[in-house]
Amino acid sequence: MCCDLVLDSLEPPVPRPIKLEGAGFCLYGRVAIVARGGGRVHAVVRAGRPHDVFISAHAGGITASCACVTFREQPQVCRHLW
Repeated sequence: MCCDLVLDSLEPPVPRPIKLEGAGFCLYGRVAIVARGGGRVHAVVRAGRPHDVFISAHAGGITASCACVTFREQPQVCRHLW
């Protein structure tokens, strides 16, 4: 991962289309939890091709990252993170 996104709340302003697409990945079984524990989760989201997603909770908030091109170009909550 080239960058991380630090969130100060559990639900930042995320456009509705991203929320709907992200929810669809879960609904249709496209999210697999690879590892979890110690306040961290590593998941793989299959959206055309697999994307590694990392989320960790800490005292300062939540840190999240995704291997997709959208996230690498501009770190923000992408459809895979949602």
